[in-house]
Amino acid sequence: MVNKASDASDVSGSAEAVEPPPLHFVRLFLEEEVPHGARLDEKTMLGYDVFMLDGKMLLGVQTAHPHALFVRVGAHRVDAVLTTHTCARRTTAHSGRVFSGTVSVDADAYRGHDRLRSWYDLAMAHNRTLGPKTSDGKIRKRPREEAVADAA
Repeated sequence: MVNKASDASDVSGSAEAVEPPPLHFVRLFLEEEVPHGARLDEKTMLGYDVFMLDGKMLLGVQTAHPHALFVRVGAHRVDAVLTTHTCARRTTAHSGRVFSGTVSVDADAYRGHDRLRSWYDLAMAHNRTLGPKTSDGKIRKRPREEAVADAA
């Protein structure tokens, strides 16, 4: 089950907020696929509903149309992903700031279990290279050699 962080900015004027179907689809997929015992949280940030796995960003769905998928692949993989997937682009904020280590994927490119699985696998491969969080909430970086060996 996803732990959704409440945020006062999420309050809408309607009695019931309508959830975009892509967000619901991604949430259900993650609830089935995330390893048993891992903590999956959901937060709204960067214009996305972002899913955090054990406190580290994994995937997100853009809160407004066109509901692009935010995928954290790691800075060293972004260029390769952009070269092999024409449906992906660098993730940018409205201000033009580029979010390092992430790509945004067109909604049509992650609809369907198999398509979403390929993006999830890329995000999980990067997630595994990140060390555990420290007591101050920061990620403890692993030596590059160890992270590369684990990703292979």
